[in-house]
Amino acid sequence: LWNIRWMLTMQDPHDGGVYHKCTHANFSGTVMPHQATAPRYVVQKSSPATLDFSAVMAQSARIFRTFESELPGLADSCLTAALSAWRWARAHPHVYYRQSENNQKFLPAINTGEYGDRDDSDEFKWAAAELYITTKQDSFIAAVNPLSDNDTSVPGWQSVETLAFYSLAHHRKNLTAAVDTTTLKNRLLQFANGIKAELSRSAYNVLIDGFWWGSNSGAANQAIAMIQAFELTADSSYLDAAIANLDYLLGRNATTYCFVTDAGAKPPMHPHHRPSEADDVLAPIPGLLVGGPNPSQQDGCAGYPSDLPARSYLDDYCSYASNEICINWNAPIAYAAAAVEAIRSPSGEPNTIRVEITSPAADESYDSSQTIMISADASIEDGSIVQVEFYANDVKIGEAGAPFAFQWTDVKPGVYALQAKAVGDEGDFRYSAAVTVIVFNAESVGDLLFVVGALDLNIGDRAIRDVLVGNDYHVLLQQDDDSVAFAIADVDAILLSSTCSATRKIRAELVNINVPLLSWEYSLFDDFNWTGRRNNIDYGKVTGSHIDIVNDSHPLAAGLAGRIEVTAAEHELLWAMPGANATTVAFLENDARPVLFCYETGSTMLNEMTAKSRQIGLYYSDESPAAFTENSRKILLAALEWAQAGERLTVEERSSAPHSHQLQQNYPNPFNPETQIRYILNEQTMVSIFIYNAVGQRIATLVHARQAAGEHRVAWDGRDENGVLVGAGIYLCQMVAGDFRQTRKMVLLR
Repeated sequence: LWNIRWMLTMQDPHDGGVYHKCTHANFSGTVMPHQATAPRYVVQKSSPATLDFSAVMAQSARIFRTFESELPGLADSCLTAALSAWRWARAHPHVYYRQSENNQKFLPAINTGEYGDRDDSDEFKWAAAELYITTKQDSFIAAVNPLSDNDTSVPGWQSVETLAFYSLAHHRKNLTAAVDTTTLKNRLLQFANGIKAELSRSAYNVLIDGFWWGSNSGAANQAIAMIQAFELTADSSYLDAAIANLDYLLGRNATTYCFVTDAGAKPPMHPHHRPSEADDVLAPIPGLLVGGPNPSQQDGCAGYPSDLPARSYLDDYCSYASNEICINWNAPIAYAAAAVEAIRSPSGEPNTIRVEITSPAADESYDSSQTIMISADASIEDGSIVQVEFYANDVKIGEAGAPFAFQWTDVKPGVYALQAKAVGDEGDFRYSAAVTVIVFNAESVGDLLFVVGALDLNIGDRAIRDVLVGNDYHVLLQQDDDSVAFAIADVDAILLSSTCSATRKIRAELVNINVPLLSWEYSLFDDFNWTGRRNNIDYGKVTGSHIDIVNDSHPLAAGLAGRIEVTAAEHELLWAMPGANATTVAFLENDARPVLFCYETGSTMLNEMTAKSRQIGLYYSDESPAAFTENSRKILLAALEWAQAGERLTVEERSSAPHSHQLQQNYPNPFNPETQIRYILNEQTMVSIFIYNAVGQRIATLVHARQAAGEHRVAWDGRDENGVLVGAGIYLCQMVAGDFRQTRKMVLLR
């Protein structure tokens, strides 16, 4: 509160601009504050300082609004100051404090730290976001969209735009349509996942991957990023990662120091902090986070124990490069520590709650006519679990006392991350790890095969799957190079992700078939005879976010025209040069290279190959679907509708010796609890009948024997190899007899 009131004095009341800093002309000596009596100067207004001020005051207005009786009028004063600062910055953008230039014009020369900034775009985004949240006025987002580019970085004094994302995510349920909250969430999770990946590579199991002046502040800010991801997902792995960095700061590091004064067994005793050095008290002021290891050692002090980056720390007043303190270093560790405490135990007592979802299993699939039984196991060492709350995609769907089971009914189609929140008798709680389930519409508009590089889907493939399921498609996932033949017999279209490779299996099973193909993996385009095979000549990638629709009458244009935004920030876009008989629907922005094209059934593609069905090349890249705009979602759905509506030509049957082996459709289908599987052998041979789940894992072997020619039957009772009943969903039955393979889709109901 004191700091907020002081900041208000740094604003020019006449025009709203904010001064860059208040400072002595030179650093003071090692004296107490009341002894630093040299003149102080308020220096130039700057746009970064003004916009930082505007963001802070907009936040403060929201917070102090709830304390109107204790602090009458302060919220209004903060909001007025924030708006005045915003108007000044909009009228005076890109005004930067350049100390050396000012010193040539004015006296006295200022020789304290410049803390300059040469880019105010991040400050504009932060201020716009905070004012938008506080005022609920879309005009701030219209003026400066925080999601307008791909920049997401660990916050620091020169980089604050990620603070805008944190605030928007925290308030995401109350935002207007001006902010795409799906893109916002995906951006933050992609950012957090990139940081969290360092854990597995770190000898100390921490997130920090470099050491610089103030590196400890980076570790604390990384912890905040993990906490934000936990708040979005309730995935405890993010919270564990935040705690890992707190452990690092508090002593689990190569120096063996706890980097907070008056904490731990080996805290800093000589921080570069004038009051701590000048107060004639042996111990420093408690609670200060020092800068941490810095192999550059800019202070030139003698006594650093090592040049190794992780050990380059010196607990000496001389060492301002590794042992100074800053308010913007203390702030993130204070936030991270308080957040972990609040999450782990609101009561302040140690949290001993354990909770996990026991049913359904991960990636289990249902149709929307079914009731989903969700069960959890929860316990606490001292006290009792009052209830378990159940959440789907962060929305509470129900609660239950012991035995902690809930029947979820009337479920809409979609992909859901389920969590259980166990609540103790003293208000403490813990979330379980998330379990993903897929709910298909019982009345499907189409059955799709989605071929991906890995069944552990990346963020882009997950986004595609979620759009498809949410628009009433049944989606079967298969890996591009697993041992199961592609289940193409009963599908309406096949989608091939850019995470695929041009595998022998794809070439053998998907080239020249009469099932519609939609692909955004350009290494397959020449295999499908859509393009030539020269990288960067026949196909390639560029960075962008817009495309130009050049054939708005074609169904693939989805009713769109002209230049459209396809991703909320810049991503790699795929282009390709198809054959003369292809129809191009869209080009790159200001570029004549196609990004959306198709072949009609019966048209001649390259190498005199005839399209046996409709074929579509799309502009997506590995992760770009996570940033899709509504335009891209419309194009995807329009492409599927057009592909399904097309004619299919007859394809000569491929050699799958012997030809007359057959795996017939199981009956009944759907089934519960048992189904009969009928198959025909043309000759005596070794035959196997396998059952796979929807993510390609073999769960049962029904037949593995040499059998005589003729018709055979085998029953499946919905159990796996261990005799355990499997969950409802889509399963694959595969028959293998010599070189012959055939797969059928089955639906198990519970």
